[in-house]
Amino acid sequence: MTIPTAINEAPNGPVQLLTDSKKEKFRLDYNGASIFQGSVKVRRADADLSLKDANVRLFVLSKYDGWDVVTQTIRVGVIGALDGDLILLKGVLPETLGGMLCRSEEPATPPEPVETDATAFYCIDHDWLLSVDEGAVGAFVTAPSGKTKMEFVGDIVLRFRPWYGARHCR
Repeated sequence: MTIPTAINEAPNGPVQLLTDSKKEKFRLDYNGASIFQGSVKVRRADADLSLKDANVRLFVLSKYDGWDVVTQTIRVGVIGALDGDLILLKGVLPETLGGMLCRSEEPATPPEPVETDATAFYCIDHDWLLSVDEGAVGAFVTAPSGKTKMEFVGDIVLRFRPWYGARHCR
């Protein structure tokens, strides 16, 4: 992890992933603040079931790579799912983050704001990007409250990239 050069500069490292005791919700913390809170349900035969009702358990795997250019992938899944079950992830990013909705591009490109079909959120204030990989259906949206909400269903892989503009978009 790179040592910050200014007291307010966020580290070039991964988020901390925290789950609740019931294993139905999780939170991502970065640089001492919560940047994402999400809950998981199972969509079975067009009904959204709690993990308890679906008799499944949440598992969240996190790994990161890189030293200069850090990319952290977070796979959200359930144990005990039936054939045809889909994972539904709903989440919110705090309204205090100065950012914009965008799409995640590979290779990384400077983020361009979009109003619909956003698959990523770019935090302008702290230069990080949180995105959802292809394979899931849904979008990030800005709610009237000012918070950014997201809802995706399918194969959920979140990707967190700190120092996005400074290191990823060279």
